[in-house]
Amino acid sequence: TSNGADDAWIARWNSDGALAWVRQIGGTGDERFGELALDTLGNVSAGGALFSLTIDMNPGPGTATHTNAGGYDIMVLKLDPAGNHLWSDTMGGTYDDLITGLAVDRYGAIHLSGNFGGTTDLDPTGGVQQRVSAGSNDAFLAKWDVNGNFVWGHAWGGTGNDRAEALVLSPDERTLYAVNYNPGATGNSVTAIDTESLLTKATIGVGVAPVAAAITPDGKWLYVANLGHDSVSVIDTASNKAVATTKVGHRPRVVAVTPDGRRVYIVNSEGSSVSVLSTDSNQVTATIPVGLYPTSTAFSRDGSRLYIANTNDETLSVILTADNKVKATVKVGEGPTALAVDTRDRFLYVANSASNSVSVVDVQSDAVKETIPVGGGPVALGLSHNDKTLYVVNRLSDTVSYITLGESSPKPQRQVYAGNAPQGLALSPDGLQLYVVNPNSNIVTILSSTPPSE
Repeated sequence: TSNGADDAWIARWNSDGALAWVRQIGGTGDERFGELALDTLGNVSAGGALFSLTIDMNPGPGTATHTNAGGYDIMVLKLDPAGNHLWSDTMGGTYDDLITGLAVDRYGAIHLSGNFGGTTDLDPTGGVQQRVSAGSNDAFLAKWDVNGNFVWGHAWGGTGNDRAEALVLSPDERTLYAVNYNPGATGNSVTAIDTESLLTKATIGVGVAPVAAAITPDGKWLYVANLGHDSVSVIDTASNKAVATTKVGHRPRVVAVTPDGRRVYIVNSEGSSVSVLSTDSNQVTATIPVGLYPTSTAFSRDGSRLYIANTNDETLSVILTADNKVKATVKVGEGPTALAVDTRDRFLYVANSASNSVSVVDVQSDAVKETIPVGGGPVALGLSHNDKTLYVVNRLSDTVSYITLGESSPKPQRQVYAGNAPQGLALSPDGLQLYVVNPNSNIVTILSSTPPSE
């Protein structure tokens, strides 16, 4: 039973579907989780918002009381794999403060991005890092170390509505890039932050409504997709300057860099095309027509192929990256939305959200080998480390399907309840647990990666 309007909670089910534990967080108001990340030890870090005046964020026998400064405040919680409280914190001002992203680095430190209005204090430890938004909302970025100690907070923004839309960490982990979204003509930028000195290195202007970014493996170039400008901003990370703005197709939403760092593929969601940029010239070298409303991509393990899921015409485009030609267009199910490639580049799995199925595509023949019925509205896929189990998140039926794979046809699946409207999936580094995000009910569901027994 909730303590107030809505409580946030995290639950774990065993492989046989039996409930292992539930951890509930909530006061007399409204609490929600919206972001999730795992560290190398399998600890769960969750970020969200609280509205209650006071809240106990320790779901166990101890207490961890936090006080709301006004409106919605930011909350961050870290649990161990058994669901025990490790630490928690809150941060905010008198207006609404909301998060848009959460990332954990290799040392276990947590970075939160989001936006705030009015006056807020970015230091929850008793120190004062007071910021006043320049417009209706400004963006912020904050860091906690592995033990939950607040390290620093930064804020930036213009006269409009700004938010940190995406985060990209450089390969050497020395610079964190925050993509600052504003639907208007001003305030769109990328902030480069030195992760050692905690100082802002640069704020780099980009196009209208930036929504995605990717960095080359050598860390030299950052590419930013500008949804409202039909362009890509090219940032030289040595100088932290935008050195080019390259026109691409209509409404670019996805940026993918080849494993060798030589090319960048920009998926133009409403242009039914993929723009190819050379990282040598930072110019478009090819425009590849694909199906209607492309939304998801996956590279083969060797980078020789790029797969594009075309949501509105039930197809998969297979692009050879050597010549940027469409080798095949494969008919799959209705509403393909997610892709997964096995480690040996033998099979590609396609989640068909509107036909409640997964298409198994043979990579050698570019043909659907078989179609596996799953739950309602599959929206995310994952593979076990040994490629023996396929995990399918079924948003409409509130389940995860476990499909045992092998040389012959996949064995009959088992489905496990995974909370209300599950949407995202992550596998723990050791491959033992599944973490499923339930944004509608503000929870993270933890499941065993082992297929349930009969």
